[in-house]
Amino acid sequence: MTELLEIWRKCSAEEEKFLDRVAVYLIPGTRISSIPHRAQYAIHWRRQYEEVHQLIFDGGSDVIGPRGFQEYKLMGDFRRWVAEILEMVADRLQPRDFEDLVKHGLDDLIHDGQAH
Repeated sequence: MTELLEIWRKCSAEEEKFLDRVAVYLIPGTRISSIPHRAQYAIHWRRQYEEVHQLIFDGGSDVIGPRGFQEYKLMGDFRRWVAEILEMVADRLQPRDFEDLVKHGLDDLIHDGQAH
C-alpha cells in the first residue's frame, strides 16, 4: 500500500507516468476488472481506516504510536485512491498471472542476461 501510494503521488496521479513506473502482476484469484470488484478493495481499506480512527477517537493517538499514526494517515489517502489506481492497472496487467510471468517475463530477463 505504502509503496504504491508513493509512486502514485510522485507521478501526480498521471496515468501514463504511473503506469510507466510500476510492474503489476495479478495474483490468481484477484479480481479487479469491474467496478464492483475494485470497490471491494476500497471498502476494505475504508473499514481498516475507520477501525483505526475509532481506536484513536476512543483512546487518543498515543494508543497506536507515532508509526501507527503515520500508517493511519496513509490509509486515509490510500482508501481514497485505491479504486482509481486499480482501474488504471486493470486493463494493462501483463502478464495476467504468475505462469505468464515465468513464461514471458523471466524468459525475457534470462535471454537479455545472456545477450550481454
